[in-house]
Amino acid sequence: MAWMDREQNSYKAIPIPQQVEVLSMVGVAMFEGKPAVHTHLVVGLEDVSAKGGHLIEAHVFPTLEVIVTVDPVTMQKRFDPETGLALIDAPAREKFGGRRGDRTPDLCIANAALSQLS
Repeated sequence: MAWMDREQNSYKAIPIPQQVEVLSMVGVAMFEGKPAVHTHLVVGLEDVSAKGGHLIEAHVFPTLEVIVTVDPVTMQKRFDPETGLALIDAPAREKFGGRRGDRTPDLCIANAALSQLS
């Protein structure tokens, strides 16, 4: 796993050298119209504590159950030169409550999109 260090503009590795249980795994699979997986993961440790971050690499034993869904609302991520990050593009931000050029957190935009699907 890794954590994004904004000051260093790089990922800080968080090794977890033990078997864990996947509690949550969510992500996106498109960047600028091309396939690219970006996944966040929360794992449970033997002592029932949890760790989370960006999934960089994992080895599965014995199994990992994954369900992939296609959302009816397309949200594309595009590189933002101001922050150096891939963010949900402006049209999607505007559709779900953000304003062009703002820095509304992607999670808020995604939650707004999901609530409108209900």
